[in-house]
Amino acid sequence: MERSRRNFLAGTARLAGLAVLAGLPGACGFKPLYGGGQDAGTAAGLSQVKIVPIADRSGQLLYNDLRERMNPKGVPGDPQYILTVDLTELQEDILFASDETPTRTNVVQRAEYMLTRTLDDQVVLTGVSQVTTGYNILENEFASLNSELDAQRRGLGQIAYEIATRLAVFMSEQNAAQP
Repeated sequence: MERSRRNFLAGTARLAGLAVLAGLPGACGFKPLYGGGQDAGTAAGLSQVKIVPIADRSGQLLYNDLRERMNPKGVPGDPQYILTVDLTELQEDILFASDETPTRTNVVQRAEYMLTRTLDDQVVLTGVSQVTTGYNILENEFASLNSELDAQRRGLGQIAYEIATRLAVFMSEQNAAQP
């Protein structure tokens, strides 16, 4: 009997907590970035960004990830903005075995980006995103190569997420500034 009473009280507390949380978005001024209403233009604004192809294989992966996040329906026909990204990548060995062969490597990826408005060729946003990921160098070369590629992809995914989020915030602010 005591156990069912405790379960009932716990369930009631959860429902009360959910009711409180349901009222928070309106109470604290929280607005979803991609939500409806006046911010519905954020996703539409992102879809009007043409991304300039980025050099090298890592650049191609970053380009594809950015396109997937910002304009999954394809390249805009008449873009309002152009995004250029300069990607650099550096690998540095950080751990060594007793014979001084490397056993762990960090991959440092840095993307400097610039958003230009096509209407007047004005640079409206610049930024830098840098990520450090790492991988172990294993005895099996195939496994080491897969670890390296995985570290690169993880870093590029984080950079793409950060750039897309910063652009979404910019688009949201632009929509809020318009009457």
